[in-house]
Amino acid sequence: MLLALDAGRLTATEMAAASGTDWLGLTPGAVLQDAFFLAESIPRPADDLVDLAGFNDGRVHAVPLLLQTGLLSLIAGDAEACRPPNKYARVSLQRMLESALAVKTDTLPLPALAAALEARDRAAFQAEATRLLEVVPNALIKVGVPREAPFHGALLGAILASVGASATVVPEMQFQRGRTDIVVTFPLEPAATWIFEVGRGDSASELRSKHRQAEAYALGLSSSTTVTCCAILAGEPKPASAAAKRAGTVFGFSWSQRQGAGAAATWAEL
Repeated sequence: MLLALDAGRLTATEMAAASGTDWLGLTPGAVLQDAFFLAESIPRPADDLVDLAGFNDGRVHAVPLLLQTGLLSLIAGDAEACRPPNKYARVSLQRMLESALAVKTDTLPLPALAAALEARDRAAFQAEATRLLEVVPNALIKVGVPREAPFHGALLGAILASVGASATVVPEMQFQRGRTDIVVTFPLEPAATWIFEVGRGDSASELRSKHRQAEAYALGLSSSTTVTCCAILAGEPKPASAAAKRAGTVFGFSWSQRQGAGAAATWAEL
């Protein structure tokens, strides 16, 4: 782009490079295959440089790239929370998601998902998240990539493209007991935090295990917010299914809400 400006002319090549969905030559699918992030993806105050991408293996560290291109903005006072800063950013994220999932615009449940998040409507969110995750293509399942990565990436991309101006999203939020997949905070009254853990499996015991993991992460959250945990399990594809190109159906959701805080906290199933 700088060379083009120096020459005093722009071609289609430079204009394409300015697109928020071009991804420096890496496909949107490569982002979802990498679970949308790696543990070191969020920039933190340090002298170390943050790599944007691993070009040799076709993977991208999504969060630094999204921040650098302006599709995400960090939130003042929180080194990890982010949100799309404007309509252009949200539309770019939507287009990336459509391309990665190989679906048409009207197939993605983003408006309904946004309404469910805004209303904190668990039943509506569950219905729309199911629609979203069941269009994840098998092609995104790659050797050496965690099997839940495309589902995690698809859900996070959809949430980022849907959240309102007041809500914030923290990808892979660091807790004492590990990193949870997605944390969405709604600061307006009543203040609330939703924690999501996404896994692969097709049994009730695996769903319970994933749910306990989400609840363990929530122990360090402030008592001033209502904390809701959601575990999502994506099942294995059925070979005889007409949708054989899809990675699988959603096995189930599990919800609970924290009562109290700290080590004395208990959980009520929802």
